[in-house]
Amino acid sequence: HPRGEGLAHIDLRGLSPAQIERLALLHERADSAYGKVQLRVVFTEDLQRSEQLLNHGLHGYLVADAHRSPGFRSYKRMTERIRRRDIADRRELARDLALMARSTPQLVKLALDRARGRSEPTEFVVIDQLEHEPDPESRLTIIPRDTDRYGLPRLRLDWRIGDSTRRSHHRMHELFRDALVRAGITTFHSDVLDHPDAEHELLDMKHPSGTTRMSSSPRTGVVDADCRVHGTDNLYVVGSSVFPTSGHFNPTLMIVALAARLADHLARPAA
Repeated sequence: HPRGEGLAHIDLRGLSPAQIERLALLHERADSAYGKVQLRVVFTEDLQRSEQLLNHGLHGYLVADAHRSPGFRSYKRMTERIRRRDIADRRELARDLALMARSTPQLVKLALDRARGRSEPTEFVVIDQLEHEPDPESRLTIIPRDTDRYGLPRLRLDWRIGDSTRRSHHRMHELFRDALVRAGITTFHSDVLDHPDAEHELLDMKHPSGTTRMSSSPRTGVVDADCRVHGTDNLYVVGSSVFPTSGHFNPTLMIVALAARLADHLARPAA
């Protein structure tokens, strides 16, 4: 499912502590009395039906001015390279190390402020989690002459994002803006609303879904309600590939539930 990041933001400077606290509940990993939570703004079912909207959701993360500094950005690039074990470009590596060295006082202050709970956010960066309407023209195909190191053919992904996804995306930003105005917050800025005809960059959330979608008929899908491949007695598929639609949320819990459900089905005595 697609993800938009940084296509909208809220300027927090000048907002009251109570307003900032309410927005902080939409933070990626907000603290609460019950531990770490992540809340989202979503459409009600009635609103989705009345306006024919897809099941999108919206949350975000808080940043301070220091997060926009060259030194902090170099730090983020460095940690990402270490995570991926990607240090091939030594010139970029040296450049980031130099920027971090020059920004050491600011980075140390940011770390101390965060540890003491004194880091003052100045901006809320919006993250859009979008449901992707199924499109039969989106597909995976095999590339026979291009193989991986095991000799297996690679896959080509043709992933298409349709007008309904972008229309719902635009409407979500309108509804979120209106809700903020009702709460007295008028500092919401959205590229999606300012440039409605542009095709804004949407990322892949790495949760591929729908390639073996569940259906009651082989004309419209690959597996039946028991995750069995249509027309094959002993072949089952379980995972997000059987989802008829992706929704906007992470699929792991549903995948585990489907696996447990399939295990119960297979454990039953044959009829």
